[in-house]
Amino acid sequence: SKHDLSGVGSYGFEFEGAMSMERLNHFMTMLLGARGPDLYRSKGVLNLGENTPTSQKFVFQGVHEQINLGPASMQWSPEEKRINKFVFIGRNLPPRSYLLDKLKACL
Repeated sequence: SKHDLSGVGSYGFEFEGAMSMERLNHFMTMLLGARGPDLYRSKGVLNLGENTPTSQKFVFQGVHEQINLGPASMQWSPEEKRINKFVFIGRNLPPRSYLLDKLKACL
């Protein structure tokens, strides 16, 4: 059987700053509630907490509504830029600018 790939797309985002876990959790909960079945994959690397040398690097991976978040196996190196990275793959995703604005509002 053939898969219907109409409307399937992906977005990638990268930006600096310390993410608020509370704001990000709220946004992701709303996004998954509205788009969960159409959000095939999501993943990323996050700078959580204060933007300091001791800030934690976290990773997340998701399939539809199921998302796992935890500390990265390797933390930020002292000279590494703390860049948040997100990838979303799905059908009929919201506009790119909408997602980017909502993600940056989690800083």
